[in-house]
Amino acid sequence: MEEQYDPLEKLTEDLVKDAGLEKPSVDFTFQVMQEIEEINAVEKQPIEIVYKPLISKMVWGMLISAFIGFVIVAKYMGLSFLDVSWLNAYKERMSVNKLEFSNIVVYGALSFGVYFLIQFTIIKRNLDKQYSL
Repeated sequence: MEEQYDPLEKLTEDLVKDAGLEKPSVDFTFQVMQEIEEINAVEKQPIEIVYKPLISKMVWGMLISAFIGFVIVAKYMGLSFLDVSWLNAYKERMSVNKLEFSNIVVYGALSFGVYFLIQFTIIKRNLDKQYSL
């Protein structure tokens, strides 16, 4: 398939060739980093992190109050959708007399717990270092 002639592309190509490539100085990166450090040193102010919860205490209180009120109203009004008598049929199947775990499950759960604690401590240490004042 033949390439289509595009005068704008040819012009751009000629301009880039004429301009040539600029090469930064040998210590360009060092100079840039040094300027950044100087700017940070001048403008360095203590960072104040203020915790603001996503859901305020007032909203949590209203949600809990509404839920408790709904349960109380439903209990005294005898609403049928809160009837859990159908669960009694499954109580016999759900009763557990002797609970046994295989060795693999025990080792897996213990390994998971140990690795979780290791990760938790490492992440907490890193976050403490990052946000220490």
